[in-house]
Amino acid sequence: QQVGHKFVDEFRGRDLSSQNWVAMMLDGIRLSKDQLAVVALGITDEGLKIVLDFELGSSESAAVSKDLVRRLNKRGFACKRRLFVVLDGSDALRSAVKEFFPDSVVQRCLVHKERNIRSKLSRKHWGELARLFKRLREVQGKDAAEEVVQELEEFLEGKNAESLKSLREAGEDLIALQTLNVPNTLHRNLLSTNAIENSFRNTRNKLGRVTRLRAETDQATRWLAFALLEVGKGFRRISGYQDLPKLMAALEKTGG
Repeated sequence: QQVGHKFVDEFRGRDLSSQNWVAMMLDGIRLSKDQLAVVALGITDEGLKIVLDFELGSSESAAVSKDLVRRLNKRGFACKRRLFVVLDGSDALRSAVKEFFPDSVVQRCLVHKERNIRSKLSRKHWGELARLFKRLREVQGKDAAEEVVQELEEFLEGKNAESLKSLREAGEDLIALQTLNVPNTLHRNLLSTNAIENSFRNTRNKLGRVTRLRAETDQATRWLAFALLEVGKGFRRISGYQDLPKLMAALEKTGG
């Protein structure tokens, strides 16, 4: 237990004010039937990915989300310009981010959104949906992205009302990155929370020998801190990091 607490102290004791942060990702990982961890990952101006913190709860609730973002704020996580944030689609997470970073630019994770729409569609339409979302991930600039969203709407109309509602619900968050008119070399890492999902996969491997994380103890906190510290050691820079200065310029507060 003492060793476990050392990992938690190391994980949450890091000063976050020393880095020049550009982006943050937030996503949830289901640890058990009763426990979920919301994990935050930051991206620096050099393209480095750093797991920032996590908060445990039974769901991505407003309280869990706010506690996480509030602690990041207290630990010195800040941005010199508007912060670019990628979210899995949780309203609670979006609300928490906007409370502490009101002028942040929020991008909806396209992988989560495609997955959600696909779950409502007949299997025969999955191929065309995948093709359109692939195009959406590739096109550069706001006008081109809006064209693909229009195609998606036309494709879904008449097929399934819930899938069309799901697409429209994302609103401008669906093409937030393209609206900034940055090079599409940045799309691979900044249009989804895959960087966190991939670390989740590795985290599950680290947690594999723990058969039951008991919610009534701090066991999950200790193990997750250890696992995420280990996973973070293997992180590489995001692809397209050379173009981050263009994203940073687009996010300058004087830029509107």
